[in-house]
Amino acid sequence: MEFCSGAPPIMRVFKTSLFKQEVQYSVLVHSPANQLLFSRFPLLPDDDPDAVCTYRDGRFIWRPEAMCGTHSYELICRPDGNQMDAQELPARPPFYVWDHVAIALHVANGQVLTFNADRLRQNLSFCWPDEVTARNDEEDFDDFEDATNLVKCLWPGWRLPLEEERSLLQRYTVSDIRLVLVGRPGVGKSSTGNAILGRLAFSPGGPSSGTSSCCWQSEWVFGHQVTVADTPGLSETSSDAVKRDISTCVNMLRPHAVLLVVRVGSSTVEDLAAVRQVEEVFGMDVWRYTRILCTYANPAAPDIETQRRATGPELLFRVGYRYHVLNNNPDHWDGQQVYDLVQAVARMVMAKEGEVYSIRNTI
Repeated sequence: MEFCSGAPPIMRVFKTSLFKQEVQYSVLVHSPANQLLFSRFPLLPDDDPDAVCTYRDGRFIWRPEAMCGTHSYELICRPDGNQMDAQELPARPPFYVWDHVAIALHVANGQVLTFNADRLRQNLSFCWPDEVTARNDEEDFDDFEDATNLVKCLWPGWRLPLEEERSLLQRYTVSDIRLVLVGRPGVGKSSTGNAILGRLAFSPGGPSSGTSSCCWQSEWVFGHQVTVADTPGLSETSSDAVKRDISTCVNMLRPHAVLLVVRVGSSTVEDLAAVRQVEEVFGMDVWRYTRILCTYANPAAPDIETQRRATGPELLFRVGYRYHVLNNNPDHWDGQQVYDLVQAVARMVMAKEGEVYSIRNTI
């Protein structure tokens, strides 16, 4: 974090390059102060325990790996050599497809990041493996003692203890999930909370009689103790007292995720107005924990891709393309939608190992 003024870095998908039997992911890493400069690049989702690159406990973790027997296509070069084609294979592929990850650090003009072999040796750690699809027993090892001996063989003068870590794929156990619903007045946050909890937990009101103060309710939902906080609608005329109430609620609940509720058919202008209000109350860091929840009340579900495109790229970039739809009409409750939402948040909690959100600068 030395080039981010002590703040967690922002990671974006800069480029994905395809080569024969290889996929190269380029990840751009920059300071939160440069959000607007790189906003055209999509955020790298950090809620997936299988993500190619994550940031945990002050360090980057990326997973170059080989997948074998999982692809029915191979990449071939066209005769001109400037483009790749995917060609279907008649049988299971006999080769590996390697995933590579390249990390590009953006630093200020004239700033230089320096490190040497000693610094690398001081940060050595051994990660216990998860399930391994294929391995070469002559070269690989999965024992801590073997790893220690190898390090001593490579650096005889090395005296530091070797740290032990566990694979991120060895799941963090999620027992409870805490959610905060935010959005403009009249978007149906209370009805959405009822749909998630599966009962009448909040009193739904119209645009002129919505929630006036924060409150939360809990319920067992698909094997998780889910707590949902309903908050007053945010608008350009929201008072400081309302904003303080939301800040206090968030810091008391310490949610795992913030759900930005928007309506099907809402305009981009309305959505961006909601973005401004959320940033004013929560700060820029909130987007790392935010998921868009697009709600509707009709029996027929909207086309997800069409609605996602209508939401606009700016908002999608901010939340790392985390997007869900939910019918918040109690007469048309869709358990599959609720299940998908809860499981997606659970995966995010696993990936963040229980990390929660709080507002640092209260109003």
